[in-house]
Order: sequence, then C-alpha cells, then structure tokens
Amino acid sequence: MSEGVIVNGPGPAVDGLRTTNSSNGPVMVLTTWVYKEGLIQAYCLPYLRIVSQFLKGEAIYLFTQEKQLPNAVELAKVNTELATWNIVWCPRSYTSFGWKKYTSTLTDLWSLWRFVNRKKIQRIHCFCTPAGMHGYLLSKLTGKELIIDSYEPHAESMVENGTWSKDSAAFKVLWHFEKKQSARARFCIQAATGMDEYAKKKYGVDIISAGVRPACTDVDRFQFDAVAAKKLRNAWQWEDKIVALYAGKFGGIYLDQEVFDLLKEAYDRWGDRLRVLLLTPSKLEEIVPFCEKAGLPTNIFHLTLAPHDEMPTYLSVADFALCPVKPVPSKRYCTPTKDGEY
Repeated sequence: MSEGVIVNGPGPAVDGLRTTNSSNGPVMVLTTWVYKEGLIQAYCLPYLRIVSQFLKGEAIYLFTQEKQLPNAVELAKVNTELATWNIVWCPRSYTSFGWKKYTSTLTDLWSLWRFVNRKKIQRIHCFCTPAGMHGYLLSKLTGKELIIDSYEPHAESMVENGTWSKDSAAFKVLWHFEKKQSARARFCIQAATGMDEYAKKKYGVDIISAGVRPACTDVDRFQFDAVAAKKLRNAWQWEDKIVALYAGKFGGIYLDQEVFDLLKEAYDRWGDRLRVLLLTPSKLEEIVPFCEKAGLPTNIFHLTLAPHDEMPTYLSVADFALCPVKPVPSKRYCTPTKDGEY
C-alpha cells in the first residue's frame, strides 16, 4: 500500500496521535528500534509523515535506541531531511537487559521527564510494548496521554520462541507493564485483528482500540526493477541462476538452522543453479556452522547489509524470498514488514 492511500483523511489510526479530547501540541514518539533499520524507515516514518499533515505544524519527536550514537553532522543531516514533516530525530543509547538496564532506565526516565516538560509534550506515542514501558511510566509521572501503537504480544512471544523463560526477570517485568500500559492507554492501535480479545484474555483488560493498522508497504517505491536486477545479476554472474532471498536476522524470533536445511533441499533440487542473497547484519563466519551442518557450500551465498532505500533493487534480483518467523501462537497477532516488501 502506498503512503498516499494508507489514510485519505483523519481516521482511527491517525486519531491515535491527534485525539479529539486533547488540545494540539507536540508529540513524543518512543521506539526501541535503530533509526536506519527497516522498522523505522519502512514502518514508523511513513506513518508519521502522514500524521504530520493533521497536527497543524506541531513537532513530532522521534526517539530511537542506537548501539552507536550518530555524530553531530549525521544527526543534523537527518533532521534537515525530516524537517519537512516537523519530525525531529532524538537518538538514545541502547542498553541490553540486565542491571545496567535498570540503572539506565532511571536515568532515561529523568531525561525524558525533563524533555516532556521542556517541550510541552501533549501525548506520548509508543511503538510496541517494550517502548510502552517507558511510555507508561512517563504518562503516570506527567499525566500526559498515552497511545500504544503496533499493539501486539511481546513478552509471551519471547517465551514461546525460546529467547526468554517464564521465570526470567525480563519476561516478568515486560508482562507486568504490558498489563499496565494496556489499561492506561487512551488508544491502542492493533497490529492485527484479535489483539483486543488477547488483551482481555491474557491481561484482563478491555482496551480502547483505535482500530487495526498492519504494516503497510509503499508500492510506489517497492516496484520490480528489471534493469537493476539484470545489472546486479550480470555483476555477480548470476544470469541463469535461481535466486533465493532473505532479509533479516537469524535466531531470536526467527528460525536459524531450519533456514539452511530448507535451502539444502533447494540445492539438492537445483544444484549449482541456486544462489542465496542474504540482506543481513550477520557475517559469513556466523553462517558457516549452519551451512556445514546442512551440507551447503558457502560459495552460493552473497551477504550484504543494504540500506533500506536500496531494498527494492536487491529484492528485484530474487525469484523467491523467505520469512522464517518462528511459528508460535502469539505470532497470529503480528505483522512482518518484510512480507509486504517481498
């Protein structure tokens, strides 16, 4: 779906940011994502650009979590580009879960609380429930309106896919705050249908839903490009190859060894005609053990971490693509962005 047709005017999902019972004012958008990754570039920013049309010039402050903070030149460049939509990028440092996380949470809350008061923020808009933890606490401290966007299970999903255990502090903390933010939110914008029933069953909360807004893809940008595909295939000497593609990581919410076992089946069928394009932050040495266990040669793989604006070019090279999300029950409420882009 292109940006221009996600909404043609103020609708439920837009009214999540521009509620009718509050005066207009600046918005704080909290995420736990990296600015350059697809979740910001393809999922968050297109929506915020549309919403900015209905905020009468009020600023949208977009907070991300970065393992490496940008320098002043990069930050200024991005914010100059975003100024058209009155969006301001506010990068924060990322801290993994543990005792450092607890310490940094207190520091972050103090910093964000001061930001809310200094910028006269009127509502706090959180993408997914991990960001909603900070949002809930800020909303309680400041009395500002809370909106939970991309509302889907996270704590239970992490247990189902084996990343966390139900006895872990990470699960217990997030599960607690998923209940709290669900009850406090002025609106929850669901990522998929049925999330309202999930909240009632699991959290004991009747949420106020602003409707369902799944991950949308800008079809004006994600078009098959035969010229670009031919250029890359020629450069890699893949003119007559059958190309499989996967854009993403391995492990966590995604399968790992199973992906390579499936590709081995394809290799047994097509032999040296098969090539695999991996758009991933993983390095070749990280996938070698998977290849060895599956019995796959590594010379059929091409690994690169493409900027999101180059994704359509790389996708055009492929004949088929994979989305190896672990098939756990709570995933029925989620909406992978890569499916639409494929």
